Amino acid sequence: MNTLSERLKIAMEAKKVTQSELARRLNVTRGAVHLWCSSATKELTASNALRIARELKINPYWLVFGEGSMEPLQESKLESKQLQIISTVTNLDDNDQDLALRLLKQISPAS
Repeated sequence: MNTLSERLKIAMEAKKVTQSELARRLNVTRGAVHLWCSSATKELTASNALRIARELKINPYWLVFGEGSMEPLQESKLESKQLQIISTVTNLDDNDQDLALRLLKQISPAS
C-alpha cells in the first residue's frame, strides 16, 4: 500500500466500517473522512491518525507511514511518552523525520 488513503480504505474495509460510520465514531463530518480516503490526502494530523488507529484498532505507524503490520501495536506496552514521540514525529516533514530517526538511533542502547 503506497498511500495513506489506500491504507485507510483497506483498514476500513477489513474492519467493515463505512466512511459514514467512521465519521460518526470520530465525531467528524463524512466529508472529512471522504477527504482522508481520497488520493488527494497525503497526510493526517497526528491526533486524527491516532484517533483513527484507535477506533479501527490498527497500528498508527502502519496507517501513517505504511511500515510494519496493520495489526495494532500492543497499546499496553506503549507508554504515554512513546505515544507522544510517535505523535511528534508524525507532524514533522520528511527531512526532519529522517533527522529524528538518525538522532534516535544514535541515542538508543546497543542491541
